[in-house]
Amino acid sequence: MTQFIVAITNPTEVATALEGGADRLFFIPGSADAPTAQRHDVIVSAAGTPVWMAISEALASSALGREAELAGFEAMVLPPSMNEGVASGCRWMAKECPRRIAWIATEAPPRAELQGLKGKGFAGVLLAPPTGENRLLDHRSPAVLARFVKACRQAGLISVLAGALEPPDVPRLLALAPDMILWSGRWRGEDRGRGPDGTALAQMRRLVRSAASAEREGEEVATDVVFVRDHVVDMTVGAYSHERGMRQRVRFSVEAEVIRHPREPRDMADVFSYDIITDAIGRLAEAGHLEFVEAMAERLAADVLADQRVKRVMVRVEKLDLGSGAAGIEIRRSAAPG
Repeated sequence: MTQFIVAITNPTEVATALEGGADRLFFIPGSADAPTAQRHDVIVSAAGTPVWMAISEALASSALGREAELAGFEAMVLPPSMNEGVASGCRWMAKECPRRIAWIATEAPPRAELQGLKGKGFAGVLLAPPTGENRLLDHRSPAVLARFVKACRQAGLISVLAGALEPPDVPRLLALAPDMILWSGRWRGEDRGRGPDGTALAQMRRLVRSAASAEREGEEVATDVVFVRDHVVDMTVGAYSHERGMRQRVRFSVEAEVIRHPREPRDMADVFSYDIITDAIGRLAEAGHLEFVEAMAERLAADVLADQRVKRVMVRVEKLDLGSGAAGIEIRRSAAPG
């Protein structure tokens, strides 16, 4: 189950983050020389909730002999680009805080680099936009993020997706099944100097929990249909040799029967976002060449049915560049019982 981490910058923000339902806290000190008492106050205020702390190169360089400052922190988050001298200076942390998380901005590292991080003793990788105030989905497509999460899983690393999330972002990121989602900024347009917004945090927590706690009920449960129709993308598909490397138009139509919410929707936690469907199509389009539209339809249906709120799905896939008409397949699939 994906966990929810909230970034804080001082001890006064801890209570708001915890009231908002944070599973973990990510403490980002305002400076390398932040007082030891401030770090201690964060741990005390967290009252047992796991806390990570960001370690800058400046802090790592000046940290020798300050082992006590890491006492109580679950993990330290530091850039893997630190030179060997600075990295050596970080080894003092190992006794008090043995877990290390690599903080990587902007670029999703290749699989070989992730495996290298595992070999260097990193426990996970945090993927963030260029600054914490930006949305990750503004910089990387869901397909790229999905490959990052999968590569982390294969390398035995914790995957963390971070950014100044808006409510519609959360279901899209949850569909990728990262280990953790880190909310590292306020919503756009709001005063960034006031610290975390408790109401916004609570809604984010509800979004994270709503998808995780959904359960498929009996056949008679009421459903609604969420659909995406006539969604056209350019991609490579086909069994003929001349179709390899040749992009052609493919049209997708998807109808998902989702469990009806018991009350009138009030926020994103109460609805099934059609972005989940369009993102699944996008990931399929970027996954590489497939010979058969039948295989595409099956993969897309399985991807949509992975959401516990979906009971049945119809997927239609049509190739549009074969002549005057369209050719393809329509399938209907149901979620497995239980």
